[in-house]
Amino acid sequence: MFMQGLIAFFGQSYPFSYRGRSLVIFVLPLTLLTFIFLYLFEPFNVYVPEQRMAFVWICLIQSLAAGLAFFVTLRLVASWVNDRGWTILKEMLLLTLALFMAGLVLFLIRDFLYDNPYNWSWKYLYEEVRNTFLVGVLLIATGVSLNFSRLLRHHKASAKALQLAGGMAGKQDPIQPLYIKTLLKGDHFWLDPSGFLFARSDGNYLEIFSEKDGQAIRSIKRVTIKEFEKQVAHLPGFLRTHRCCLVNLNKVTAVRGNAQGYLLSLEAEAGPVPVARNMIPAFKAMIRP
Repeated sequence: MFMQGLIAFFGQSYPFSYRGRSLVIFVLPLTLLTFIFLYLFEPFNVYVPEQRMAFVWICLIQSLAAGLAFFVTLRLVASWVNDRGWTILKEMLLLTLALFMAGLVLFLIRDFLYDNPYNWSWKYLYEEVRNTFLVGVLLIATGVSLNFSRLLRHHKASAKALQLAGGMAGKQDPIQPLYIKTLLKGDHFWLDPSGFLFARSDGNYLEIFSEKDGQAIRSIKRVTIKEFEKQVAHLPGFLRTHRCCLVNLNKVTAVRGNAQGYLLSLEAEAGPVPVARNMIPAFKAMIRP
């Protein structure tokens, strides 16, 4: 029973927050806290005669090196992460990888900080990686768990209040079919806005879900979601709710919250479609009467 609960917890959706400004906001305080922790508490014994400089400078260089390792690791991973499939387990594994890279970097700069002929040894590689994990693992586990609980409570309460406030965009008036241009001239197509449910990007391809006779029909077109969004921007109720999803709000039947933001259920049992945290204000503005 305990293992089932643990597996279910690690499989929960979790927001991926390591792009652009969010990545900088994460790394800078982490670097500062690392410096304060190392300097004030001196958690690891170091033989003072080996130090090439004052202890405060060693702490500062180690903190900056660890912060840079985190920044580079998270930025590289961000380029291929699928936000929709991100979970608590993946978050913890990613931060564990970043800790390992930070420990590796601290090992590589030992010659700059310490005068020790054995700096380049398995012993000190193990020591630097171990010390990095001793500092970071507990903080990661605690921080991710607390942040998940906070986001989940907030978004669930927000989604519930939103539904009570009256919610969806309402019945959609008939709209003339719209001619959509794709990356391939022979792949251009007519879109029926009244039957459109949502679109989901997959690189330069777009999965388009439409309703026909109460069923969700899926088609694939060679067009980016950015280009598709430009062509349907004038249609009422059409909103880019996520970096990879655009939805017809007139088809939304229910809203529920999770740690990443909202999840939308649509007619014809389509979805769920995510609403990213940064898109929640725009979503609320469009569905409220």
